Amino acid sequence: MKRVFGSFDQTAVYHARNLLESAGIETLVKNAILSSAMGELPPAECQAELWVFDDSDQARAEEILSQRVT
Repeated sequence: MKRVFGSFDQTAVYHARNLLESAGIETLVKNAILSSAMGELPPAECQAELWVFDDSDQARAEEILSQRVT
């Protein structure tokens, strides 16, 4: 599994997930629940992350996201 996107904004993470899954790339969102702990945990641990299951999808996922997610 490879991390392809992270943000404190869960809406952006789930939007990115939807973009990748519509392109046939299987994904996993990690740390979504931890973002509610902002201020109590170190910032890096509170960021929601988007991962692709298949390492070979990483480059294609990053290309899709670079064109669509700001």
